[in-house]
Amino acid sequence: MRTRALTEGAMLAAITVLFALIGAYVGFITIIIPVPLGLLVYRHGLRNGIIVSLTSAFLAALTLSSVFVAIELVTIGVLGVALGIALREKFGFVQLVIVGVGASIVATLMQIFAYSLIFGHNLFEMYLEVWEQSSEHWFSVWEGLGLSEEMLAQYELVLGAIPETLRLLFPIILVGMGLMRTMANLFVMRIVLKRLGETLPWFPPFAQWRWPWYFVYGFILGRLFSIIALYVPGNIWQLVGFNLDVFFLYAFFIQGLAITWFYMEKYKIHKIVRVILILFLFQPGSILLLFIALAGILDTWFNFRKLKTDKDDMEV
Repeated sequence: MRTRALTEGAMLAAITVLFALIGAYVGFITIIIPVPLGLLVYRHGLRNGIIVSLTSAFLAALTLSSVFVAIELVTIGVLGVALGIALREKFGFVQLVIVGVGASIVATLMQIFAYSLIFGHNLFEMYLEVWEQSSEHWFSVWEGLGLSEEMLAQYELVLGAIPETLRLLFPIILVGMGLMRTMANLFVMRIVLKRLGETLPWFPPFAQWRWPWYFVYGFILGRLFSIIALYVPGNIWQLVGFNLDVFFLYAFFIQGLAITWFYMEKYKIHKIVRVILILFLFQPGSILLLFIALAGILDTWFNFRKLKTDKDDMEV
């Protein structure tokens, strides 16, 4: 077993370095860099995973002559280690996703911190400054095209609000990035493990999606913070409340869509008609969106579809 671990470790380290090299020219490849490390931790434990992570970072940094590559491999390796450990512990699918998203957020914050130390300036603020400069450039271009004063004022208002909106939504942006990374890595790991004769928890049919019961407390907490923000000074209340509201409203809206899909399946509505009805719901200003999210929230208590639940795992 030790020989097998060494052999697989060497092979997966080489694959990680290869991904890093390709990622230097084809950026989207970097999203699956944690896959080899996650597979190694799952099959041979944390110690071997850490050794491979550090070795891969060292070799990639030497090959590309860049300390930034080493920083990226070490930090993003946190996601691979977390997914590998979660798989060893036989976590359910949504538990895997939560672990992955949390690890991805930690990895991103580690990258921001490391790059901020190197550049001596907050990396996120640097990005916002670049955005503001770009906005000023495009505004001058539109002004040169002879747009009306009214349209220019609207564009200026929108462009000026974006940096502050990005600051406010920064936590949700981190969650979104983490979800995308986690799903991409789990997808590739599932393919590899399937070829090795192993299984990995995956999505049930959409009609059976249901968030765990404790998600509702996140929604309640978001509402509580938003109410506190009305009476207690301090941006932190608004920041936390707004991000919790956005995240859990969207989460329960998805659950509400699953409920809608379930009943359309139950009454044998044709798939094309189902898709048309779902698309109809996304009309701007539709009050149905709120009702669907509310149905998702209530389903946490009433289980409208009478799905079997496991209190120790998430249902999705």
